Amino acid sequence: MMNSRSIYTRLLLLTLLSLGCTTVFSQNNASSTVFVPRYAEQSLNELSKYLTSNENSDYQKAKNIYDWITNNFLLEERYKIKRYSIQQILKRRRGTAEEFSNLFDSLCHRSGLVSKQIVGYTFTENKPIIKVLYQPNHYWNAILIDKKWYQVDCLWGSNYGRLKKLTFDINGNSVNYELKKGKEAETYFCPAPQDLIKTHFPADPNWQLLENSITSKEFIQNDFSGVTNSKLRNEILDEYATLECSDYLYLSSKNAFVHNSKNHRQLAVSSLEKGKNLVFDVKATQKEKDLFFQKKQIYYHEASSSASSYSSNVSLYSKVEKEALVLWIRHNISGPIAKRTKYIDRFSFDKHNIVKKELQEKNLENNLKHFKDKVSKKNYASLKKPRRKSEQDPLYFKVNLQQIEEADSIIQELELKIANLKSINKILIDKKREQILVKKSLNYSQTSYLQQFKLLLQVDVTLQVLGHQSSQITRVDNSIDVLVKSIKSIDKDLVSNKLELSKNISELKKQMNTKLSLYRGLYIVSNAETAYKKEYDKVNESLKEVFENQIKAREEEYEALVWSNDAIIDENEELMRQKKIIRDIIKIKSDFRKKKIASIAKREIREKKFCEEITQTVYDDLNQIKIHKKEGVYN
Repeated sequence: MMNSRSIYTRLLLLTLLSLGCTTVFSQNNASSTVFVPRYAEQSLNELSKYLTSNENSDYQKAKNIYDWITNNFLLEERYKIKRYSIQQILKRRRGTAEEFSNLFDSLCHRSGLVSKQIVGYTFTENKPIIKVLYQPNHYWNAILIDKKWYQVDCLWGSNYGRLKKLTFDINGNSVNYELKKGKEAETYFCPAPQDLIKTHFPADPNWQLLENSITSKEFIQNDFSGVTNSKLRNEILDEYATLECSDYLYLSSKNAFVHNSKNHRQLAVSSLEKGKNLVFDVKATQKEKDLFFQKKQIYYHEASSSASSYSSNVSLYSKVEKEALVLWIRHNISGPIAKRTKYIDRFSFDKHNIVKKELQEKNLENNLKHFKDKVSKKNYASLKKPRRKSEQDPLYFKVNLQQIEEADSIIQELELKIANLKSINKILIDKKREQILVKKSLNYSQTSYLQQFKLLLQVDVTLQVLGHQSSQITRVDNSIDVLVKSIKSIDKDLVSNKLELSKNISELKKQMNTKLSLYRGLYIVSNAETAYKKEYDKVNESLKEVFENQIKAREEEYEALVWSNDAIIDENEELMRQKKIIRDIIKIKSDFRKKKIASIAKREIREKKFCEEITQTVYDDLNQIKIHKKEGVYN
């Protein structure tokens, strides 16, 4: 992920450097551009001058600064605590979120703009497993334009922020990042507070810029139902605008701590800075000097105790996060993969099963041939004139005709039933075929999703992205389960329908044979009356048609079986591919787990070291004050 971003940005940077300038787009991406020569990029004062001196509006000044930073800087993720000055950041052209924010802040101040740094939280990595906000992980800015406050996030507006959309090639064999363009790329310059709050949660609730601020719990649960109108100005923010940097950070940290008692980190930093920035006045009275030392000690002790509390939270929640990660992996990786493996084991088959399927087809084909031979050899006897005349018996005629009428009624009823059963049978077969095709398509999709999941486990993506991919696999599996049950139910209905159809056809044949016997008798007794022979021949033709329809039905049954078996074999091939991918995923999962836990551990070590540095700084400064007081330096 970082490589893709680095390559893209380096290419952009090389192109711009080859032109000897940097391009900054003006408001609304108009055709006019501002060119910044190379020499101006070496100095913050010159850079701010070139970016803003020709602009009349504060909005456009801020926009030019934003555009320049977002198009020229790369994200640098560091686990080691290493501080760079603003000038070094400018020279290096890469930095952390805090350094992006510091650079924007510095350029704004040099341009006469009022800007404040915002410390807060964004769910960019382990959102699914973090349920407590205790460790601020992002920095962005607030800018005062026309007496109203707006928010700006240079990091998320940069190529890093825009490289958000994951795309895969057609076979799911590679993962790419699509660069957002146009208005989508402008999302993080003065966005509507109602939109930004969905991804950015300021530690200080005043920077939500909303009439009704939301709680950290609501933010974690994605509950933004209480978000209404924006409020771009209030008394506290007006006070922030008048404060020096250290005073602002301290007051904002205090407000953040009131809002969330786990915001120790910010308070530790701001208290330390506040204590350091207290200036000793040698001309002050002794009472004022004592008050100075007292204040310094209060700020330092506050910094030390906050750092200690934060260190405890880091230890506790890092452990919780690791445990939650294990549970997350079990739910989002092990669970779906185990379910898919179970399906594969249940429905995949080996060569022996394929031979059985082929044998099943062969048997059905042989049965069909045998039935065809049997039907072709069937003798449909024709009527011959009787050798001698018979005496006509009216009662015999009456009884036979009555029986024929009854048989006709039964035949008519049976034909309706058979037609209805055939119609149902066709609907069931079509439905089964359709569902098999859908299942086949879902299995193809599942192979692609599993391949993508495997790739995502190997690249640097968030748990949220992985969770989404995992849910895709689960959804497809659930859909396949529904189809399997439905196909099983259809098969059951087909068997039942087939038995009922066979029973009715047998009864139909029986009734037709009864009619043939009755017409034969009438033909003989009537001394070869032509009308009875015609009726007899009609019944014979109908009987032939019944047998031909049976042949046709059996042919269709055979074709359906062949098609179904082919589909099963195709599915089996797909399942074998999935089985191989799953074996790879199981291997990768272990490395993924180690990598993620190592990442949490590194962050824990870094933050604990940060706490130790604050504690050590406090200790050293207070110790130095004692020494100086003893030596009379402050007298």
